[in-house]
Amino acid sequence: MLAKSMLYPLRHMVLMFGMNLISCGILAQTTLVINEIMANPNNGQLPPYEYIELFNNSTETIELAAYRIGIGNTLVDLPSYSLSPQQFVVLCSSAALPQFEPFGDALALSRWPALNNTGAIISLTRDEELIDRVEYSNRWYGSTAKRNGGWSLERINPNIRCNVSFNWIASDHPLGGTPCVSNSVYDLYRMPQIFVNSAGIENNKLALSWNTTVEDMDFHVENFEVAPHMGIPERIEISSSKDTLYLYFNRDFEKNLIYTLKSKGVRWCGYDMDVEDMTLFQQGDIQYNDIVINEVLFNPRPGGVDFVEILNRSDHPVNLQDWKLGTRVISTEKLFIHPGQHLALTTDPTVLYTHYKTDENQFVHAMPRLPAYANQKGIVTLFSPDKMIDSLSYHADMHQPFLKNEKGISLERQSPDNPTNAHDNFRSASTWSGGATPGYKNSVQNDLILKKNKIFLSSKTVSPDQDGFEDFLEINYELNASDYMMNVHIFSESGRLISRLIRQQSAGSMGKVTWDCRAESGTFVPSGIYIFSVEIYTAKGVRELQKGGFVVTRQTLAY
Repeated sequence: MLAKSMLYPLRHMVLMFGMNLISCGILAQTTLVINEIMANPNNGQLPPYEYIELFNNSTETIELAAYRIGIGNTLVDLPSYSLSPQQFVVLCSSAALPQFEPFGDALALSRWPALNNTGAIISLTRDEELIDRVEYSNRWYGSTAKRNGGWSLERINPNIRCNVSFNWIASDHPLGGTPCVSNSVYDLYRMPQIFVNSAGIENNKLALSWNTTVEDMDFHVENFEVAPHMGIPERIEISSSKDTLYLYFNRDFEKNLIYTLKSKGVRWCGYDMDVEDMTLFQQGDIQYNDIVINEVLFNPRPGGVDFVEILNRSDHPVNLQDWKLGTRVISTEKLFIHPGQHLALTTDPTVLYTHYKTDENQFVHAMPRLPAYANQKGIVTLFSPDKMIDSLSYHADMHQPFLKNEKGISLERQSPDNPTNAHDNFRSASTWSGGATPGYKNSVQNDLILKKNKIFLSSKTVSPDQDGFEDFLEINYELNASDYMMNVHIFSESGRLISRLIRQQSAGSMGKVTWDCRAESGTFVPSGIYIFSVEIYTAKGVRELQKGGFVVTRQTLAY
């Protein structure tokens, strides 16, 4: 049978279970369970009295006189009563009994210890043997309004015998509870998820802090393995608080190395668990500018969103958990950026994918909110949990002077090695590239040191017959600066203009222009010799013109 999942914010290691129930640790084989708790009846629709509901989750009649119920430090013998299989009985005070008898089977205790609204321990014993135990809390309601009174806590799955908070929740019944009848949240298929709240590394020790007591678990050293290099732990210890598991290995963990914890064969509360792999990481020292601000879009086009791209220029992975962009937390969970990786931070990745070209090496992370970045000038700051890592002071004058409309055009970093705020280290992204490169290599980032501009064809022949080979003319360029504007034209052998491929576009440092062998009318050109012309120029008056010939070898459609 399949388990319906319950979501939790920390899901580093999720443990899903089968339905093969067996007895669990401290609990006996009997199946009398504490099933419902009304600790705060104030302002509710039910009678204004506390109650505890018991459920006979077995196939045999149970005589209650053999049991004692404990509320806090007070123990009370249960009255004589034969509880039939799969039936309920409400325990209450003598004053409350007439109010609950119309609902079904109800019993008054000889004395009723008050139930604490915020939480207490309720136990069932038989001949000094613990049968069931619930340490409830007002945090279990899952609702602030219901916590304030008038709603009971109901057990979700009576087959789960271990005392876990996620098997309890506030009643969904309109009256606020279900005395003497099946719980409103009853679900035999709903199984809890056991997970690790946190994992700490100290030398050769791995501390796994769970969301439940480790006493309910059954494990051996062979159930755990850490890769790479660490292998199976030498020994296991349980903390005094019973919620942390210590794994000891025969070597120390290395910093800046990503490990994977694999677990198999572990049992919880008598159930087999299928455990997902868990990532382990111990961050080394982070230096200033290990991560740098690499691209900023602060004036998006209509319907667009801002983004800030960062680049890992170190030689090791960096966990961005709890890092901040300005005052905004980037991620509350592990988020790795690897050496040389670009990562765009934005509120809506879908918009970026729609507005700009995508790339196979693109990485984008969604944040709930970004700092406000003004269109004229502002400051972008990046903080690790300990210190500032980078900052950029930007202004609109950094854009190309030839740009007629700066909306949707980002500022891209020229060099990750030069100081962030060095003169001319941020310039407009190439409009030919789409105006921005969120999450992948910048269009204006030039890793080459060129004395001369290089403009060349991939092939001097082109055959637009759609056979997948040389169907397009490819004009490649590698420029010695990133602030060039570009015009690209195609002429016939006689000098007649055939196509104006690019008109006044910013080129960036390198790129490729393709032509599908169509004239501006949309028809294919005939076979013959043609000329390409590439003009590049800057705002400082630098101008260069390069031309070359090529051959269209096959006529597809009449020109």
